[in-house]
Amino acid sequence: MSEENIELTPIEQSRAETGRRYFAVQPDVYLEMSQGVDQSRNYPKGINTIAQTLTGLIPIEKLETANDESGFVLTSLEVSRFTEADEAMMADPISLGLIVEMTKAEFDALKPLPIEEIEEIEEIWEIEEIEEIEEDIF
Repeated sequence: MSEENIELTPIEQSRAETGRRYFAVQPDVYLEMSQGVDQSRNYPKGINTIAQTLTGLIPIEKLETANDESGFVLTSLEVSRFTEADEAMMADPISLGLIVEMTKAEFDALKPLPIEEIEEIEEIWEIEEIEEIEEDIF
């Protein structure tokens, strides 16, 4: 039996390596998707019990916003959680560019920088600006 070399797309490779799918989603679409997931999976579950699950997706308030000025929110989900119904629900928004699936590396690149890193970058810019001014003067 010979093994076939299967060529994976970068997104498929990322899924295989991480077990997750990575998305940037327009906020209104994310809210619609969240409602659709809750409805299809009958959330909330376990109300008034120790093991309550109120929603199928992370609340939008807890998601990070992409650093590319798109306003899209970032989310990642386990590959095993996706159903055919989820894929169908996402098809139109994906085709319209309202949901963008990406690799983990692309996802990580869109995450906002921690405040410490922003401050470091600002300090570097200030130093470079001072050096430029000094060069202009002297």
